Amino acid sequence: MLKCMTLYNMLKNNATEFGDKEAILYDTISVSYQMLFEDAVKKALHLMRFEGKEIAIYGPASYRWIVNVFGTILAGKDAVLIDSFAPANIRQEKLSKVGIDYVLCSTNQYVLSDAGANILPGAERDDVTGLTYNAKTREGDVILFTATAWDGDKPCVITMKNILTAVKRMNDHCMCTEEDRVLSQIELTRIFGLVYSLFWPLANGACVCVGRGLRHIDSDTFYYNPTIFPGTPSVMNYCKRINAFNPELRKVIIGDSPCPFRLYEALNDRDISVYTVYGSAENTGSVAINVSVDGA
Repeated sequence: MLKCMTLYNMLKNNATEFGDKEAILYDTISVSYQMLFEDAVKKALHLMRFEGKEIAIYGPASYRWIVNVFGTILAGKDAVLIDSFAPANIRQEKLSKVGIDYVLCSTNQYVLSDAGANILPGAERDDVTGLTYNAKTREGDVILFTATAWDGDKPCVITMKNILTAVKRMNDHCMCTEEDRVLSQIELTRIFGLVYSLFWPLANGACVCVGRGLRHIDSDTFYYNPTIFPGTPSVMNYCKRINAFNPELRKVIIGDSPCPFRLYEALNDRDISVYTVYGSAENTGSVAINVSVDGA
């Protein structure tokens, strides 16, 4: 159970409670809860050496991407999450709506760069020996982009309080335990993927299995053997059509758009429990849980 509404305490408590248990599985890379905590704090200490508040982060989902996001938040800076597959002009348009001080991207090996993606002098030297993290540091927020009827790329702020409140609400209806394996296939630059594919399982001591994207979804389900799978209705329809559900799968979390009743029935016929985190659940019989955000 969550004991405090901060990322630092969530990671520290999990490192204490779960220690060497697997937190992240990325292809053949296995990372424990203790290592995740240590790596995130080290990244935070390194980033705290630099002034500036907004850090844009883009690159494919990976363990390094997760550490950079967590480290940015712990450092008291805002993590501006950008879809790495978006064209460069689209990325720049989004960033111009927020205003950023730095960039962490996979093309620069996640070395801190300026707003133009030029590596900062000395930023590659990340030795933090002798530095101590202050647990009272005010944590940063996450800024990501969402589509509305008026604006296709509206920046929204989601705080750690927003995220962990959503986790608690989810646990009231659908528990994720340390025995679960959660497949993270939905983009982590979207609210649904970030909360329910990453923070929710980690807050409960589960293993987050980082997928290789929707092109490999049929092989990733059987490679990771998840027990919980968050996805959009279109993803679940596709998995149903190609028979990509592994035998161990017990729960699906559907978000980003409403769950059609036919899909709900089809998944239940496979003895899979269905939960939706979008809108009302009145027409499906599933449970609806929402997360609130603020406009940037």
